[in-house]
Amino acid sequence: MIITADKQTTEYIYTIDGNDIIRSVNEDFESFARANDGRELAGGSVIGRSLWNYVTGELTKGYYKNLISAVRENRESITLPFRCDAPSLRREMIMELRPGEDESIQFICRMNQSAPREPVEAISKTSKKSDRFLSMCSWCKRVELPDQGWMDIEEAIQIDPLLSRDPYPQFTHGICSECMAQQKKLIAKE
Repeated sequence: MIITADKQTTEYIYTIDGNDIIRSVNEDFESFARANDGRELAGGSVIGRSLWNYVTGELTKGYYKNLISAVRENRESITLPFRCDAPSLRREMIMELRPGEDESIQFICRMNQSAPREPVEAISKTSKKSDRFLSMCSWCKRVELPDQGWMDIEEAIQIDPLLSRDPYPQFTHGICSECMAQQKKLIAKE
């Protein structure tokens, strides 16, 4: 069963100021964080803290910085797809970066579609992890397998049995070639 977004889609919103400090989150952001093993993001604990405390991986930080810079310079919104999966749920979402006053930016995330799936323990925060590392795209959640390239984690599990056995590999954040090309297109609109 696939659940698609309708006109009353919930929006998960947070706003940063010109110094990239998180200034506000909406109630739905708080609920989403609590429901998705992100309790450290709920209860207003992110307010007054730098966005960069929560963006991991140098490539991902660079990606965010480029997008934020383009929104601030052009004073135009940028909208892009991303995935925010849970072990038993595949979620395809849309993120809009909208310019505000005084260099602030509002991040508005909406569910595009979601679908239940067999649990993927490799992405569970509570699963035991091995010393093996794999790259996972911070945007589309594809995994890079050595000599295989980037693929959806569901497909990668079929190819690499270590992804479905305890202890599971650890993931380091990266950006796949498709998402990098998408970023370049969005920023080139300048």
